[in-house]
Amino acid sequence: MARGTSEGYVLNTFPQMSSSFLVLHRTTCGTVNRPLAKGREWTYPYGKACSDDHAELAEWAFRETGKSVHGCGTCGPPVEPVTGRGG
Repeated sequence: MARGTSEGYVLNTFPQMSSSFLVLHRTTCGTVNRPLAKGREWTYPYGKACSDDHAELAEWAFRETGKSVHGCGTCGPPVEPVTGRGG
């Protein structure tokens, strides 16, 4: 994601990517971007992938797991069905 911009997307999954948990967020979403309590970490126990392009994350997740991502119910990112297209 370009520095100085709040546009972009975060794919939340488990540390070992899993088709059972693929949630797409906007980078501005409070569920993945807020001050944490002392001793808390964003990446434990979750894995994250970031991109300026929501479709790129969705296609990558589909290639890796065979499943589509789900959009966060809080920030409502655009989620389009992936049907195996892409490389």
